[in-house]
Amino acid sequence: MSAETSILRVIKAKRPRAKFTKYSHSSSFIDATAQLGDGFHYVNLYDEQIDSNLIISNKNGLIMIHNTYLSSFAYNLFLCWIYGCERTGDKDKTLDTLLAHNFKKFFAEQLYYAHNDIGSRSLLLETLLYEQVCMVPVFAAKAQDATLSSRADIAADLMSAVISFHELGHFFLGKSENSWENILENNSEIVGSLFDRVRRTYSIGFVEEFQCDAMAVVSGFQEYAKRSSPEFILRVLVFAFAAFAVLFSLARSAKATGEARQLESKERMDFQSLKKIHREHEIKLGIDRDFVERAKLVFELCQSIAAQNKVSLYSADGSFPLSETILKDLSLYIDRVLECDDSNARAMSNLVAEALDGHDEGMEYLYLRSKTFTTNREESLQI
Repeated sequence: MSAETSILRVIKAKRPRAKFTKYSHSSSFIDATAQLGDGFHYVNLYDEQIDSNLIISNKNGLIMIHNTYLSSFAYNLFLCWIYGCERTGDKDKTLDTLLAHNFKKFFAEQLYYAHNDIGSRSLLLETLLYEQVCMVPVFAAKAQDATLSSRADIAADLMSAVISFHELGHFFLGKSENSWENILENNSEIVGSLFDRVRRTYSIGFVEEFQCDAMAVVSGFQEYAKRSSPEFILRVLVFAFAAFAVLFSLARSAKATGEARQLESKERMDFQSLKKIHREHEIKLGIDRDFVERAKLVFELCQSIAAQNKVSLYSADGSFPLSETILKDLSLYIDRVLECDDSNARAMSNLVAEALDGHDEGMEYLYLRSKTFTTNREESLQI
């Protein structure tokens, strides 16, 4: 059995719902002088399960999973942010509508992934059948505006790369005792004092997450500052971690809600009855406080890099306006994931969700067809 076949079997067992799975080995894209030993297996995929991106296999060694699901949503949020900020007229309302839709859609997908029932299907159908149309002018603008398209593509690549760099950080920390010392030595002014504070304040596990975040930010900035201005790259990094913090919070909320619903007795649909049933679906919303802390530390790190490069990290002007309150601003959408101002859309979505009870293949087909993917780069982006 080839290494590829063996690895893909492992992925299939651990991530049965993963889509667009592609295998490669680190030796095919990392220089041999990087001193990685036997290297690692690299699997690119798209999966609603957004955690556990490193697998240690006794038989196959290290498997690094690059899941483009999270970065694709962060990309959509970034594109909406740039599009909304540049619109004429009531741009605040336009941006608000776009952000609210994308956070709701993410939560609906995560809830559907956690527990497929009438409530989760109904919420997802609201976003697919009635609200997703709000994204049409956004993607049309990207297709027609070369400047907007270029900025969006750079941001998409950077946000995807940062996730990979973070996972590589775990690999390097486990592989070499000198990997972090090298980061400190080469970036002492921006990392040193911050790391000392983190080490004194947080748990060992959190400290490692910070180290990997720092390695990802430093590597991402150094690589992508060649493609755009330092100011733009740093703002993308801040925006990405603010978005990640909110998305992880919504993912954890969906998981907690799904676990609670699984304990309830399964509701059976009577397809012979025309009686309307009113249902109350309780959801559990909360904040991923660890990721929020990580995001705040990344903001401090980016501020130090900005000062070193004599650029402004936050500004209401320029091609990428960004406020110091970006994390708080995006976090406000957590409490709005059940919003719907169209009573007919809610009623019809619920009716279709009832009709699809017991027809999981049909719902999965509808969900999959609602996504469009581009494969002209290594990552597959949801659009």
